[in-house]
Amino acid sequence: MDEPANPEKVYEIDFTPPFRRIRLMAGLEEVMGVTLPRGRDLETEETREFFDKLCTERGVECAFPRSTARLIDKLVGEYLES
Repeated sequence: MDEPANPEKVYEIDFTPPFRRIRLMAGLEEVMGVTLPRGRDLETEETREFFDKLCTERGVECAFPRSTARLIDKLVGEYLES
């Protein structure tokens, strides 16, 4: 049986800087080895299809609606976040 939660237990978390800073699109390009659309190009259906195909090819799951923003977020979660 699991121990009951103890609200009095204190946890110490170290948030001491420096934190690693990663430029989102440049970081994805580096780890994935691809050139990604940027700027105003992100607003097109062609770009959404590009990221949709990229996620599918790389096995990155993304639920509907598969918008450009959601697809990029899933790639970041898979490739940049630890």
